[in-house]
Amino acid sequence: MRAKGARAVYHHIVLGADFTHAPRIAGRRKFDGATARRGDFSIHAHAHVDRYAAIFRGGFQSLPPHFPHSALASLAVASPVVSVIISAKNEADRLAACFESLAAQKTKLTFEVIVVDNNSTDGTYALARRLAAKQKRRFIIGKQKKAGAPAARNAGAKKARGKILVFTDADCTHSSHWLEEIARPLLEDHHYPLAAMGGYTKSAFAERKRPSLFERYLDGFFSFWDEDRLHAFPAFLPWAPTCNLAVKAEVFKGLGGFDERWKTAAYDVDFCWRLSLCGFVCGYAPKAEARHLRRGTLRAFFRQMENYAYYNHALLTTYEKELELSTFSARKERFLSRGRRTLSLIKGTTNITEARFRGLDGLVNVAALKGVMEAQFTAEEGDPKLSASRQGITPKTLRPLLTRGYTHLHNQGWCYWKNPSDVESPGDLILFQPRTSERFRLNETAWKVWEIKSDRGQSEDAARALEQDDEDADILRDIDQVTLDLRTRRLLP
Repeated sequence: MRAKGARAVYHHIVLGADFTHAPRIAGRRKFDGATARRGDFSIHAHAHVDRYAAIFRGGFQSLPPHFPHSALASLAVASPVVSVIISAKNEADRLAACFESLAAQKTKLTFEVIVVDNNSTDGTYALARRLAAKQKRRFIIGKQKKAGAPAARNAGAKKARGKILVFTDADCTHSSHWLEEIARPLLEDHHYPLAAMGGYTKSAFAERKRPSLFERYLDGFFSFWDEDRLHAFPAFLPWAPTCNLAVKAEVFKGLGGFDERWKTAAYDVDFCWRLSLCGFVCGYAPKAEARHLRRGTLRAFFRQMENYAYYNHALLTTYEKELELSTFSARKERFLSRGRRTLSLIKGTTNITEARFRGLDGLVNVAALKGVMEAQFTAEEGDPKLSASRQGITPKTLRPLLTRGYTHLHNQGWCYWKNPSDVESPGDLILFQPRTSERFRLNETAWKVWEIKSDRGQSEDAARALEQDDEDADILRDIDQVTLDLRTRRLLP
């Protein structure tokens, strides 16, 4: 009854049903709040498990199809469109607020919530079960023994039934339209291969009337990251954090999920980079607001920056090896990104408070340097099983998702993204060669011409797509000139 190699335990909790009989489990059986075990699995029976529960691949699946007349049958049988996946470790103080914000979502999308406890010691797992029993939506509560957030998120993704996987953290709360804003674009048709979405991540304490000096600093510090990582000049390639990230399930599975070797940081950056290198685009939903609780003390914040630097050094070292980059190539984009931030902050320093913030910036750099020095000797490179996607080799199962034009760009070594990355606004196509750092921009008009020509269209087709007169000789001449320029740059198939 157990999936080979499985390690997580999941519970499907449905309100309003009494636990009136015990399902049969091979091996030791003991019920009414006790535990049944077989191998690595533990299955906990409790009073809120549906009376028709059946063991399925190591967990409970309520109301199997042979109960068609049950009032709850549609809840169990119908697959949700979206699966929200939360990794939680020692989040007992914050989990209730997260659940409340998810329960208050205003969306017509059907969704389930999967919470994976990652070796908590503060009662997070027991609390999650109690909170889930009070929810009207489908909540699945599981345990993952392997340490690390990426392992917990991957375990949740394996249990997910939705077409869209939305990742967030247990210390986040969300605006009422968060799920609608971040998931809906991935269900719609786009003229470019959109496969992931990042939302707007706001510091939770920023809503207080009188935030402390340190809190104001952190708010500005992380706001820059949120503005920079998905726009025209990200630090190497676009990415979004797993506290506010949505991905098409087939793409997530095809790319192998998150790298579990990087247990606390950089695995989200790595996944988004692999997504870009394999020909897909990560967009941005500014209205998908998640409020993320930041570190409460300077010491904890500096330790976080040290940890980020440690894993980012391992990340960059891995990509330098996989893409055969020079030592400075991948890091140059980060230096340029940080340099732009530093210059803009220096120009904006007009008072003593902002001058203090620049002093904190210096201490952040010291913490980061410490992390890099430690990584030089102890950091582990990425999982070699994911090497193919890091080299830009798109899995066969995902290749049909790329149209002829984008397949050509990908085969030529280009990564690309929309700028601005907001899917609701018009924009340009940014092209970037990771191996050479070459950049090229197609404005909205040139992008449209490129798409028509890539699909074997004629200049007249492009004119109509641009809402121009397809018999105007000057218009057609301009389109032909753009086409010639695109062919000269080898951007057309």
